[in-house]
Amino acid sequence: MSKIIKIKKTEIQGQPKCDYQFQEDAKIVEYMPVPDGAKKLCVFGSRTIWDCRVALEINGIINQMPDITTIVTTQEPRGVCEVGQRVAQERNLILELHFLNFKYARGAFYNRSMEAILASDYVLLIHDGVLPGTANELQYTKKAKKHFCYMTLTQSDNRIDKYIGKNIALKTTNTKVE
Repeated sequence: MSKIIKIKKTEIQGQPKCDYQFQEDAKIVEYMPVPDGAKKLCVFGSRTIWDCRVALEINGIINQMPDITTIVTTQEPRGVCEVGQRVAQERNLILELHFLNFKYARGAFYNRSMEAILASDYVLLIHDGVLPGTANELQYTKKAKKHFCYMTLTQSDNRIDKYIGKNIALKTTNTKVE
């Protein structure tokens, strides 16, 4: 099992804001409704999508989850997972991070993804439609029989302001490592 860090009560400094009012290039490919009582949202997606369009989609799912307490994601990937970390920080939700564990050797990425998926109640997958990683996580989500939303967004480019600059550095008042 990989190391899990649960973080709560973050101090937010200088958060970027999103000026987009609608998502003209977002396309929902597969959707299952959020189950009643869902508390943990797992966020996965492509590394090539890192702007505030992603934050709008994550917040849209969070708004359908009145009992949400936690965002579950992975630490290493940039892009969608990174924006998920920022949204958790902005909304003062618990952030549950899953890390690669190379004791699994070739299965490190699969095991990390499955641990995050199994730890959640609902999975949001935002794919650029090109790279295979998110498509793999969609298959893992179906294998785990989790409710999910799978959507595509076009890749981010330099004309769109970056929502985040790097994986967040958190100042915490309560950190638990399992």
